[in-house]
Amino acid sequence: MGEAIKAYDETIRLNPNDAEVWNNKGVALGEQGKYDKAIEAYDEAVRLNPNYTDAWYGKSVAIKRLAALQKLKMPSPRPRSWVQADQASIANKRHRGGYKLVLSPLGSREASPSKPRSSKRGREFP
Repeated sequence: MGEAIKAYDETIRLNPNDAEVWNNKGVALGEQGKYDKAIEAYDEAVRLNPNYTDAWYGKSVAIKRLAALQKLKMPSPRPRSWVQADQASIANKRHRGGYKLVLSPLGSREASPSKPRSSKRGREFP
């Protein structure tokens, strides 16, 4: 596939205003997993022809795949935050809003009502 990119680069060198070639280069780069470079190629295709729907579509796919790839590489802070919140809640023995955190054996969180809350008007909430 590297040869295809070289061929597109050569074609672009000869005719840099061909939106279709820029689009095809974006497709080839996307197939190689080089989504950031594919987005740049799609951007150039769209700049040359703003009505080129294939380039807009290719760009959207590349952005979506790049975002998914980055999401996989980034550790999620959520589980750590939940554990810290659960530990703080258990240590303080105070629970806001009438709910307390209950940890199951698998470590998931469940809210369990400790007592109904009442509003300023005297109505009770579950």
